[in-house]
Amino acid sequence: MRVEHYFLIRLGRHRREVPMLDVRPAVIFLSELHSDPVRTNWFEEDSRKGLAGRCLLDAVEYLHATPKIPGRFWHVVNAHAIRLVHRCLTDPALNRLHVLDRMKGHIEQTCQQLLKSRQPSVPHYGDDFWDWAAVVNALAEVKGVSASAGRGSRAELDSYRQNVLARMARGGAALSIGDPDREWFGPATAALAYRVLSKHADDGQDVADLLEQLKVQALQPIADGKYLGHDISPLHALWHYGQVVALFSKAETQSQAARLFDFSPLKAPMEQSERVYMLARILQGALAVRNDAAAGEALDRLYKCQNLKRPLGQGLVGETVKGSLNVLDALWPQLSPRDKEAIGVMLDALLEQYAKANTIGFPVAIAHEAEAVQAELLAFGARVAHKADDVTFVEHDALQFRAVICLGKAIGGATGATLALIKEHRARWVIMSGIAGSLGTSVASEGGVQFRGPDKGDVVIAAASAPFQIRRKLREVIENAKVPFNGSTWLMIPSDPNLFRLAHEVAEDMVKDNKEDLGTFYEGLIVTGTGVMDSMDDKKKLLAEFPGGLAVEEEGYMMGIVCLGHGVPYLNIRGISDRAEGDKAVQGRDERREAREQKEAARVAARLAVKAAMLLSQRW
Repeated sequence: MRVEHYFLIRLGRHRREVPMLDVRPAVIFLSELHSDPVRTNWFEEDSRKGLAGRCLLDAVEYLHATPKIPGRFWHVVNAHAIRLVHRCLTDPALNRLHVLDRMKGHIEQTCQQLLKSRQPSVPHYGDDFWDWAAVVNALAEVKGVSASAGRGSRAELDSYRQNVLARMARGGAALSIGDPDREWFGPATAALAYRVLSKHADDGQDVADLLEQLKVQALQPIADGKYLGHDISPLHALWHYGQVVALFSKAETQSQAARLFDFSPLKAPMEQSERVYMLARILQGALAVRNDAAAGEALDRLYKCQNLKRPLGQGLVGETVKGSLNVLDALWPQLSPRDKEAIGVMLDALLEQYAKANTIGFPVAIAHEAEAVQAELLAFGARVAHKADDVTFVEHDALQFRAVICLGKAIGGATGATLALIKEHRARWVIMSGIAGSLGTSVASEGGVQFRGPDKGDVVIAAASAPFQIRRKLREVIENAKVPFNGSTWLMIPSDPNLFRLAHEVAEDMVKDNKEDLGTFYEGLIVTGTGVMDSMDDKKKLLAEFPGGLAVEEEGYMMGIVCLGHGVPYLNIRGISDRAEGDKAVQGRDERREAREQKEAARVAARLAVKAAMLLSQRW
């Protein structure tokens, strides 16, 4: 299935009616994924693939957007999320490795959080040995896509193995930490230890005897509410037995299965989220031993628990994602390749919403600046899908963001273009790209006159913007215009720090890459003036008011004011096309050369702006 993303390019001052592309807020709901009734009408149905798909979307959106706030099950939730997202996306039947590429940053960040939060005493993660095993298992699973996991997983596995080995030598309930209010000790503790060590232990490590001990302990039944001297409630017995039945053979777990498929403990009052945890483990065991009746009963109860109106990332009941992760863990191994392929459509629909919710606006002043931005987008694999007069649609299958390029020259045009980007096209970020005159100066030296500051071919990234005599300009159009912002007088306004940092990273890379043909990039103040510098006297006046000014143009400050007033992050990037020396009517002026220099300056600025947008798009 082809995911369509659009870049909307507006050329000209007169707006014409064009198809509006729906832009969603950052919080995404399941109901918003029904863009195509034929492909998506089953997304909310009560079926295994529907439930598993919703759980996978929860897991992806949890990693992508949900704050990882320390709390109950914090270590376990994060571990399950990275492991299951990695496992599902790498499944050949789903085949969404490009989504995994986008998730690598989130997985790495989560691994860093886990490793930094390692506890000083045993268990080093979570509340008990089961939690610790879950984290060790996850780190080992994702070490190929996370540098932090790659560095830390072996040490964590060795620490876990050594502690389990030492404790099992004591006999009895040695894997209990002795805190019944904190741990969920039982057969699943030994079962998960068996699973992790049998899967991840090095070939050179002799764990055969240890695994046999763990298996014996995992298969030891809970009798009269007791397991190795510890009290186990009938409800928690279901949670433990589901994992035991799923791991070991049907012949070895007959007595556990008989207890597992008795749903009567679920009649007890409990939180809906806890009910989901228990049902997920019953489902896990039932699917493993092909007990269709028990699996159907567990699924029917889970369907009744779910909240289909929840924001994605909040889990089945809209409280915590842990329930969705447990259900996904149970369902995924038993799904058919055809079901997994269908779930890929759900992922594609989620990515479409990401694109709609992450529009980047490019206000530009003149046509060849718009053409430069479009050309750079095409260079990154986009293609023109449709043209209609002053509107050009460009779509891309993998960038996962939408750009809107809107043309508006000088103060009035830039204000209108920026307002259109924010209000009409819902841009979440605005990056202005275009040309400017340098505010550098010619200085006499021993070698002759030298120009100090940004020169032709260089790029200036605005750390801040400032106005120079624009109030006078505005009053020709709007009487008593209040400038600059919110009834106050700001000498200059800062650029968004995050966008500025991204542009800095891109510019550094462009300088390092000899193929990029970038001169020097400067960072500092860009001044918006009343027009071109008509004389050296104008330039001197401007520099007297703003001694640190690097470049002058006609739109950036108004773009910034509009964005600031609407709370939208913004940045101004300018290619230097002339030295702003004034007196454009000098004899011998080469207009063709100037046109070439303007186009080249616009191209370099557009390349930096588009690359910054690409880097920004990797953050969602």
